[in-house]
Amino acid sequence: MGSLFSVDTEAKRRTEVVLACSSGALGVGYVLYRAWDGYETNIALDIMVQLFAALISYWRSRFPAVIAIALIGLSFLSPVVAAVTALHAVGRFVANRWASAALVTVATIAVVPIWWNLFDRSTVLLLAQLLVAVLVPWLVGRTRRSQLEVERAAAQARVAAAEESAREVERARLVREMHDVVAHRLTLLVMGTQVLRTQTSDTELLTGLEDLSAQGRQTLDEMREVLQLTGRQEPADEFSLSTIESLAADARAVGQPVQVSIDVANYPAGFDIAERTAVRLIREALTNAVRHAPGATTTVTVHGDQTALTVTVSNRPAARPLSALTTGGQGLRGMRERVDLLGGTFVAETTSDGGFTVHAELPGRAS
Repeated sequence: MGSLFSVDTEAKRRTEVVLACSSGALGVGYVLYRAWDGYETNIALDIMVQLFAALISYWRSRFPAVIAIALIGLSFLSPVVAAVTALHAVGRFVANRWASAALVTVATIAVVPIWWNLFDRSTVLLLAQLLVAVLVPWLVGRTRRSQLEVERAAAQARVAAAEESAREVERARLVREMHDVVAHRLTLLVMGTQVLRTQTSDTELLTGLEDLSAQGRQTLDEMREVLQLTGRQEPADEFSLSTIESLAADARAVGQPVQVSIDVANYPAGFDIAERTAVRLIREALTNAVRHAPGATTTVTVHGDQTALTVTVSNRPAARPLSALTTGGQGLRGMRERVDLLGGTFVAETTSDGGFTVHAELPGRAS
């Protein structure tokens, strides 16, 4: 049963020493009592048997079956007190229940000839007492083993539940990450088709662009269902501050005027978590601006100092009709969760002119 029943610890070794010494002392006392009570006995032999039995009982938890058989055999010379602890060990440490039951059955049967030969068939009551002395320690040991097995099963169940919970959290995180990446690209694709529609009068091309836009919107909806079952991690270099201009260029390509201001000259290197989070926030905020305020002037401001990285993405009201793109409901919540994990502050609110702003302060290592 593994380490659950291991006795190879200092505390349990001390327990075995105490039990062995106690068994030896009680055994010697019992021999002397029998001699005083008039039983014909070889005191020296009986004391040697009791002490030897007590000595080998120290290993009862490591070799329960062997020690129990040995002490049962010695009991034919002198009723060994240490046999009580050995039978307890059989109940607790023998894993196979049938083997454990067989050993205690042998011990129970052996009680009869021991009583017959060593106690002069004194009383049936004494025989009953001997049987109790065999069975009760074994039952106590077996009960304790069952309790430990239940406790171990409960502990394993708790560990398994904690591991499953951690996996669920990770899966949910990957789903949000995939949503951010794919939704961003698909949104740009759909908005790009709408911009192209305003630049051509070719009926056939307009029809193709409309079909492409509709397929993009459908793909977004289907993607949100598939994301519940799959996910992937993006390369780390997709989330460095150097990619912000690329994100802005993608938005400009679909008709979103984006201005970028980055001041991170005093920002120490190595704040990778804050940097990655900042880029994720900017990407999501730009996607939302393209989706909910197409054509609106949008500004991205990043400022870094020795203690924190500050990100602000603001947009004016929409300058073109809104697209038919749906939202997954993951964007703002995902941004807030990422900031909270870093112990930062996050604000997302409508501005007085009808636009929208997202502001986050991400603490770095020195803060």
